[in-house]
Amino acid sequence: MPTPPLTAGLGGLGTELRYRDKEDFANVAAVSSLQLVEGALPFYSSPTRCTNKSGNRTQMDNKERNRRLMEKASQQHGLISREQALKHLDFSLSGITRRLQSGHWKAVRPGVYRVGAVASSWHQELMGACLWVGPEAVASHTSAAGLLKLDGVPFPAIEVTTSRARNPERTGVVVHRSQSLPAEDKTVIEGIPCTRAARTIIDLASAVDAQQLELALEDALRRRLVQVPWVYRRLRALGTTGRHGSRFLNRFLSLRQPGKALTDSALEARVFQLLRKAGLPRPERQFTVTTNDEFIAQVDFAYPKQRLIIEADGYRYHQGLQAWTHDRDRLNKLAADGWRVMHARWKDVSVGQDDFIKRVQSALQPSIAGRRR
Repeated sequence: MPTPPLTAGLGGLGTELRYRDKEDFANVAAVSSLQLVEGALPFYSSPTRCTNKSGNRTQMDNKERNRRLMEKASQQHGLISREQALKHLDFSLSGITRRLQSGHWKAVRPGVYRVGAVASSWHQELMGACLWVGPEAVASHTSAAGLLKLDGVPFPAIEVTTSRARNPERTGVVVHRSQSLPAEDKTVIEGIPCTRAARTIIDLASAVDAQQLELALEDALRRRLVQVPWVYRRLRALGTTGRHGSRFLNRFLSLRQPGKALTDSALEARVFQLLRKAGLPRPERQFTVTTNDEFIAQVDFAYPKQRLIIEADGYRYHQGLQAWTHDRDRLNKLAADGWRVMHARWKDVSVGQDDFIKRVQSALQPSIAGRRR
């Protein structure tokens, strides 16, 4: 007697015997009970019972797998790697291929897939690079600075660091190799594995110029993402031999020893940097002005001997009538106590640097200052 068609053996579901692997057959029968031997139909003797039990169980398995898939992808900006799909989500290679061919998944990099209708983004591109390079890879250098939102760093490239031997050339991704990438140097920000702030500052020294490095360091210190001793400790552990930019980083750290005041905003950091670059005397930062033991104001920069104050007027300050009134009262008290006040704006540290420096130089000259009084 010839072997009956599979459609009869599966309760008339209308499915032909055209399966590429166990995963295909699992849509209608339990894979765990199936022996894919030609002519063997283990469920033929009881088709109705097979459909109800194994079919329901398979639907439950597929539903649970899809739930785990979407949960994992949602944690990775809509992405999944081939390795994750195979090892942790029980997909087969042919199952992955079918999903790519159907458009349910889209390859964004070799072995990295976008699941469902998820908009592309810089975060997704960076996450994809980490998955592409390998499970040990973390976002680093300017990419980590971008995740940390550090000042002074230009629009970040896609940069990752791995402890594995250097990978083959990866188009659109800068891959760094580090022999030392311990757990204390790694964290996760917005779902993306990346270097911690102290390690990021150290790596940035070789990726950006000195001015950008100093602004990033000042921002990290101001926001208490790092402390000077932490950066020193990690720098010593990693070593400075052959590490580009470490000389500049050491100098910037020495200017910011514990107990010394920091700037209070990104604009202040740029003003301080500009004054030092122009060769002017270093002002006191976050200086407290008092008279007869009475507090008058805390100012951004001060030259006490010359009775000169420089205030950085950022966009987010001095907004509203109440703030404006407070500023006027504050300025009047400073003037009454013999202080002169200069204001630094964003354009003064960008397109108007020369004019700003000339004004400061003029204000610091005793003879000119004397005539102005």
